[in-house]
Amino acid sequence: MKKISKVLLFIPVMMLVAMNANAQVKPVLNGPVKKIDKELGNECKNRVKTYKEGQWSLYDTSQTLEWALLNHFPKLEEGNCHETAGTATKVISIRTGILQAKNNASSDYAQRAMTQMVDFVMNNIGELNEEDGAAFKSFFSIYQSKMEEEINKELTPSYSVYHSNGKDESGAETFDVQSYFFLDDSTATQARIKAVNEALSENKTAQKYSDRIRDFVKEEK
Repeated sequence: MKKISKVLLFIPVMMLVAMNANAQVKPVLNGPVKKIDKELGNECKNRVKTYKEGQWSLYDTSQTLEWALLNHFPKLEEGNCHETAGTATKVISIRTGILQAKNNASSDYAQRAMTQMVDFVMNNIGELNEEDGAAFKSFFSIYQSKMEEEINKELTPSYSVYHSNGKDESGAETFDVQSYFFLDDSTATQARIKAVNEALSENKTAQKYSDRIRDFVKEEK
């Protein structure tokens, strides 16, 4: 996690409006002036540049793209949370794309959690016989499924962007969508604990190592 430096940049609202003069969104003229760390300010600027070069637009037209990002980045520094993102491609409805992107973010998180679990078992429990290996394969699959279900409930939406792919062969306009979410670290830990407890309850072989597995899940990041 990047630490906030002592030097803060004050970015007036009117500057944000000027930066977004060519964007197809409605500028926000009211609201508190944001304070943003210089390094985060550069990251925000680079992301806005990337979006504009790729012709991405903010889904929420009540805000400017810059304003959405200036609300997004500081929240990553306010507490124990991090950003996670998901994508959807060639969707007809942007709203449907955002839901698909959330599922995609949950799936990616669960895949990473399962991979970390496999590495832990291989490196710490030791070589398994054929029967136990098959049992653990089932445990990994259940853990990933439960993890995806639990983490999906805990993703807090931040902002979404989209761009048009033009019309497909049927004549319908399609869009690609990127959605960004906040995930609280302590909430994510509780979701992992719940998922692993449910997976353990269905697997007698993994239950033999339940204490070590639970300890790993609590420490996992």
